[in-house]
Amino acid sequence: MKNNPFDTFGIDHLSNSSISLFISNPAKWVLNYLHKIRSLMNAAMLRGTVTDHEIGRQEKEPLPIAESIQRAILEFDTTVKQLKKEKAFEIDDAKELKEKQNLAKYIELAIPHYKNLGKANHQQKIEYQPEWSPVPIIGYCDFSYPELGIVRDLKTTAKKPSEIPDSVNRQLSIYSTALDGYVPLVDYVVVNQSRQEVITMEVNDVDKWMSQVQGAVIAMQNLLSLGDLNEITSVMYPDFSDWTWTDYEIAEAKKIWSIK
Repeated sequence: MKNNPFDTFGIDHLSNSSISLFISNPAKWVLNYLHKIRSLMNAAMLRGTVTDHEIGRQEKEPLPIAESIQRAILEFDTTVKQLKKEKAFEIDDAKELKEKQNLAKYIELAIPHYKNLGKANHQQKIEYQPEWSPVPIIGYCDFSYPELGIVRDLKTTAKKPSEIPDSVNRQLSIYSTALDGYVPLVDYVVVNQSRQEVITMEVNDVDKWMSQVQGAVIAMQNLLSLGDLNEITSVMYPDFSDWTWTDYEIAEAKKIWSIK
């Protein structure tokens, strides 16, 4: 595709997270991807990342559960220390301690679950280049099973899901499409005071979710075709009632949009 407004802003690929943010919170998308001001890593995000890493390590370097937990805790502590040094971590000592303590429970549930499913490709990179986008959509599948034609994504959460969120439906639909029709499944590892279980849900109607992805990418192109960052920013206005805004982002957004 010759006309590529993404070039103007140094965007060489898209991801499900960027597409879903554009859909749900356009002003925050402008802040994150055009002004290049990103939110900080927080303890819950890191807990999910470390859990995923440890499950992947079990494929190559299997350990008993107790030692696996210690390896994950070491990664958690080391990463927190490094992120704090880089001022890239959202400081909240209570949440940090809580997520570190819960890490063991998530790993105790997740590792047996994935071992029972058999050998998988872990963090497989997918690159989907549709004709309606000038840049590819890139993602990393948590677990893919070529022999079974299945792709799975791991979500760690304290709340039992009643349904799959739209953003996750789009994410797994992108993976399924890029992998030529793999069955898309989401594994929710749920840990709270009353419940500890793994709940698997299937994404249905992939074509519907991919239609949303296409619509969002075309809308991005139309917006970026304005060409000027100040003009693009001026047609947006942030709504800080959205819980996804961090204090850091709000402070920076208030400067950009001159909000008192």
